[in-house]
Amino acid sequence: MARPLLLLPRPENHKGQLGVGDEEMRNMPTLVEGPLKKEVVVHAATGKAHTVFITAKGQVFAAGDNKFGCVGPTPPKKKDTAPLPVLVLGIDGAVFAACGADFTMVLTSLGAVFSFGWSEYGQLGHGTDGSFNQSASSVKITYEAERAPKRVPGLGPVAQVACGPHHVCALQRDGVALTWGAGGYCRLGHNDQVDQWSPKALPNFLFKSVACGNT
Repeated sequence: MARPLLLLPRPENHKGQLGVGDEEMRNMPTLVEGPLKKEVVVHAATGKAHTVFITAKGQVFAAGDNKFGCVGPTPPKKKDTAPLPVLVLGIDGAVFAACGADFTMVLTSLGAVFSFGWSEYGQLGHGTDGSFNQSASSVKITYEAERAPKRVPGLGPVAQVACGPHHVCALQRDGVALTWGAGGYCRLGHNDQVDQWSPKALPNFLFKSVACGNT
């Protein structure tokens, strides 16, 4: 019998999310250099069109789509993309990152969680969905990206954080898990389908590990 043909998806790079300095496709592993050339990268995470790198020094770099604030507060001027990794200011001692579709969570060595990016469903955990009325003469609701990392309030020391496309689960060091973001399909575990803009604990259980799927 003929061996079945394995078809793999083409590696997307239309927003520069591979961090290699351009928006060309790559069909083979390609070394990410630029600002990371002299850094030791200990962790990386990917969203829909952005990538986040954590270095041994506890720094955070990001590359890719900047439309939703995923590259942080210092993106290339007047550009919607960052094809080379850009230093994300405002976070010290980073050890781990988790990405949703258009946002990022960063965990520090002290157990703090910082977030930046898109917050239409409250997934940044700052108590808001980032909406505002664009026009004073009519009701025209739009959303604002949060480019500057902010610490997520309401959390004890965190051991692990995981993201779905639009929701987050954080596991505290004491075993309590908290979720927030898009509540559809009851994905937050609170027995409802309400978007949660701030961390809310899952009652009656202690956990060892957490992970997030699509819904």
